[in-house]
Amino acid sequence: MQVENPRKTDNSVASPVPRLPAQTGLPGALVSAIYHDTGFVAQTLLGQGESGQVILASEPATGEWRALKIFPRNKQPAFDKEVRALQRLSRSPHVVHMIRFLDFSKTRERNESDFGYIIMEVGRGNLLQLCGSRMLNEREARFLFLQMAEGVCAAHRSGFCHHDVKLENFVVGGEDGLVKLIDFGAALDLAVDLVNSPHPDERLVDASYVAGSPAYSSQQVLLGLPRSPEKTDIYGLGVSLYRLLCGHYPYCVPESDSLETLIRNVSRDNLEFPCALSEEARSLLRGMLAKREEDRLGWHTLARHPWIKKK
Repeated sequence: MQVENPRKTDNSVASPVPRLPAQTGLPGALVSAIYHDTGFVAQTLLGQGESGQVILASEPATGEWRALKIFPRNKQPAFDKEVRALQRLSRSPHVVHMIRFLDFSKTRERNESDFGYIIMEVGRGNLLQLCGSRMLNEREARFLFLQMAEGVCAAHRSGFCHHDVKLENFVVGGEDGLVKLIDFGAALDLAVDLVNSPHPDERLVDASYVAGSPAYSSQQVLLGLPRSPEKTDIYGLGVSLYRLLCGHYPYCVPESDSLETLIRNVSRDNLEFPCALSEEARSLLRGMLAKREEDRLGWHTLARHPWIKKK
């Protein structure tokens, strides 16, 4: 799927990252390790990904703010994979930009470190934080969704299935205001991490691979079945779009519903639209959230859908 870079609006004007209290809630030993290894001053925890913490930090020499993703040594395979993914995706405007990385043996002073670091641009916040439970109109949702879809599709073109597509994993860039895909901690390399399927031209995510966020997961993921990497990420995009348009998730309330309830709802319930949506929007969501993968939209059919092409 190929989309044009959206034109900037008043909502996409770059704004400086606000200065935050130093070392908010961070252990002193971690702050010291970050400065020793990278020269950055850790400020506050931004989030916890599948494989490491993301910390807002400043570089004293330049005064610039960066997001540092920190991987403990036992997560080195995830570190290597995320670096590889971000290197391949360095030209995509809708994937977070990696400025540089420091692996476990190449820290600032060339000493062995307990951590690996990916140094990235800072976003203004993720889409769940920025949109909350507000119901966007279709034009607003389309503006965000096209950028989200391009980020995920760019990952697939570069040989990676993200496998944790959700609103929390899209940030608005602090400099260019574009929506960008983040956190490749659960990603799969399409060249090496898939298994053969009954169809000779198709390879699948192994049934034993467990990753992702339940509220955004298809029944194939929840039930631990072999699954299409393309259709898995498209389902996550569909849940994200539903949340933007309707203000809640299609099948659950993550804070209160059990995993068993979610699996039952996803497997049995029909998709409902408790909000006023156009027929084109409903058609798109039904296609992206189809229970059977063979009924679910792929990139080619998604790109040609009337709702996507609507101005």
